Amino acid sequence: MKSNIKKHRLLFLAILLIFSAVIGQFVLEEQLEHPIQLTVIMPRGSEQDASPFMDGVRDCAQDYDLQLDVQYGSAWSEQQWNQAMQEEKELGSDGILLLYPERFLSIHRNDKTIFRTYPIPVLCYSEEKYTCFPFYASFEQSSMQAGDMVANHGLTEEQIKQIQTGSLRGVWVPNWYQLGYRCAETFYLHEKNKSAMKDVQADMLLITKKELDAGTYDALLLGE
Repeated sequence: MKSNIKKHRLLFLAILLIFSAVIGQFVLEEQLEHPIQLTVIMPRGSEQDASPFMDGVRDCAQDYDLQLDVQYGSAWSEQQWNQAMQEEKELGSDGILLLYPERFLSIHRNDKTIFRTYPIPVLCYSEEKYTCFPFYASFEQSSMQAGDMVANHGLTEEQIKQIQTGSLRGVWVPNWYQLGYRCAETFYLHEKNKSAMKDVQADMLLITKKELDAGTYDALLLGE
């Protein structure tokens, strides 16, 4: 009888030790888990243009507990760009979101071999053509027709007036907030789930009298 009690005690202690070891390992892994970090690099003076985009990036960072570092480039050479990427990697960044590189970055735009040496993923949004970056952010434009009007940074008061009076059917407006959110989310999912990095697209929204009257996209309407 005493022998059985002793065996049960030893078995209980063994189970308890195993359980404690598993819990301890889990806690240690949680403590050591690398926080996902995203670096945004944009030209100085672009804060107003990039404001809706960055609102989306910041909201996504908050939703996913993503660490965000915003930097500003000014007249960077290719050497400075390569140095910045390496420094960001050493500081723990998991990727770079690059905005308007044509405004501050001098590199070989059409050299497709450059991005093969990038130390971390780079996702680029540009108003000019580049082929030297591995991934791009853009707007889906398949619904647009020839002759349609586009307001890249919001509608002017004159365009709103023309839509209201019926002299203009509507104007396409890019959903900058959505693009910013999706860019940050793509980086997060790539690192968290080890999914493939990819290009990012967001919607173009056709603003007609119906949307103006309903106030559906008020935050996107007025430009500078």
